[in-house]
Amino acid sequence: MDSGATFATQSTSPNILSGDYPPAGNSGQAAHDLAIAVSPVNINLVTVGGVSSFRSTDGGVNWSIFTYWYGTDPMNPGGTPGIAPYVHADIQSFEYLPGSSTTLLPHVMVVFREQQIMD
Repeated sequence: MDSGATFATQSTSPNILSGDYPPAGNSGQAAHDLAIAVSPVNINLVTVGGVSSFRSTDGGVNWSIFTYWYGTDPMNPGGTPGIAPYVHADIQSFEYLPGSSTTLLPHVMVVFREQQIMD
């Protein structure tokens, strides 16, 4: 493409920065936590996070929940099982391992690796 010189809106719904599931409304915490990363090997693989995180496999046209801030955490029983793997809220950055589509979620206390989330 053009290395990010121009951008076009791909979707405006759902509100992937919402803390709710399913995502709703127009609120979120983007002033505090907003992360976006594009895979270095697949430009259509985009991961965005705020309170929870979402992933697109078609360049941002459609989004699926990737991690949920109130999911099932084995260290903190409760939450909402079955939506997506738990990762603490306030996602402030994503990284892809160089040359791969494996996502790292650096966090306040720990770094989560995609395989750890999905296992």
